[in-house]
Amino acid sequence: MARYATLFTPSWKAVASEQVVTDDLLKTIRSAADPARYAKASKLKSSMGAFNEFAMGNAYQFDYIFEDGAMAKSGNMNQMIYMDPKRDFAAIAFSNSPYHSGFGETKAPAYMRLAAKRLAGR
Repeated sequence: MARYATLFTPSWKAVASEQVVTDDLLKTIRSAADPARYAKASKLKSSMGAFNEFAMGNAYQFDYIFEDGAMAKSGNMNQMIYMDPKRDFAAIAFSNSPYHSGFGETKAPAYMRLAAKRLAGR
């Protein structure tokens, strides 16, 4: 999964011999995100629970697309794949822990996003 996430970053050469995810593809994904539609979706609320901030939309397979271009896909049992092309950052979380309303979702996504920002000096 980490190799897949890396394909969305400028470091794609570390995992592939040719570029699979182009800048044009990233623009297509981002431009398909509709903030008005997302405002009515359950993923808006879960973006705050997972990342401690709201995503602005979703598109294609991505549940979370942020204003700064970072994207993430949540999986079953609190798994997450996160890629931030602008900050050249990719991260994943494997899990088999079910969601429990008393404890909420995993906080791994929030750490991923914070790590991307801190490593980029923001």
